[in-house]
Amino acid sequence: MLRKKIIRSIFNANYNYHTNEFFVQLSILKLEDIARHQSGIFMFKFINESLPKPLLTIFNSNYEVHSHYTRISSYVRPVRARLNVVKKSILHAGPTLWNSLDVYLKDIKTIVVFSRQFKKYLQSFYMCNNHT
Repeated sequence: MLRKKIIRSIFNANYNYHTNEFFVQLSILKLEDIARHQSGIFMFKFINESLPKPLLTIFNSNYEVHSHYTRISSYVRPVRARLNVVKKSILHAGPTLWNSLDVYLKDIKTIVVFSRQFKKYLQSFYMCNNHT
């Protein structure tokens, strides 16, 4: 909320004015999207094996579980979650986010390009969904 108040004051907008276009103009992400962006970067590093070795074993891929080809064999398996705390952790939210990404994002080879494109991808929803 404070972030939106500051953005409204920068643009001299009314207190109830929608802020989505301002986030895009300033090229910044909303708080919940910052968390998604960081999760996406973590998963990119996991997929490309650029995390420290102990962290490379925290997820399994579907192809490691099934001995035959499946449509989702390239997906990363999220940890089973019943509690919201676990659902919001990187162990569940990271693979869920990665599996939902478009193929063009998953095929990017460098972290810098991925970060930039993923940020644009997240911001693309701001203009489609014009809510505060």
